Formats: sequence, structure tokens, C-alpha cells
Amino acid sequence: MPVEADALQTLKDLARRGHAATVLPYASIHEEVAEGKLTATPIVAPALSRKLVVALPLGRQTSNAVTRFSQELCREVTEMVEDGVWDGQLLLKSQRGETAAQR
Repeated sequence: MPVEADALQTLKDLARRGHAATVLPYASIHEEVAEGKLTATPIVAPALSRKLVVALPLGRQTSNAVTRFSQELCREVTEMVEDGVWDGQLLLKSQRGETAAQR
């Protein structure tokens, strides 16, 4: 019987219990794979890709919370790409040293 779910933890639990297979970004399951709770097989054909961007409003200053969040997100993505957790390519470095990543 087909099951549809959009909650990450639900999808991981269904797969871990052997009730389903799911397509998820490796970054969202790498800890469970390292712990032996899940297995992962890359999809090689067709090639899948995505761009991750931080969109901020033009013409007005962002709050400190938004600025810190975007900095932390860029730092985390950069770390995951450099550690091989996220199969991506760092595209550019902003004036603040933040990095954007693709995939």
C-alpha cells in the first residue's frame, strides 16, 4: 500500500523499520548511515541537482537574527561540502566570506 509523507523524521522511521524506501538528501541521513541505522545508495541516472540560495530583501536592512541565520546556514553548507556529506560544489564567496553551494 503506497504511503505519502512529508515529514523527514516519518520518512526516515518508515525506511529504518523496513516499511518503505524513500528519496532524501544524503545530508539529512548521513548520521543514521554512519550509525548503521540506514543504508544509502546514490541515484546516478538521471543526474539530480539543486541550487541552495539565501534570498534576502532588497532595499532594507535585515534583522540580526536573519543575518546570523544566513551566516550559519552558509557555514554549515560549506562544512558539509568540504566534509563530503553534501555532494556539492562551492560556487562563490561573498564579501563577508560566506560561501554559496550548489547541489
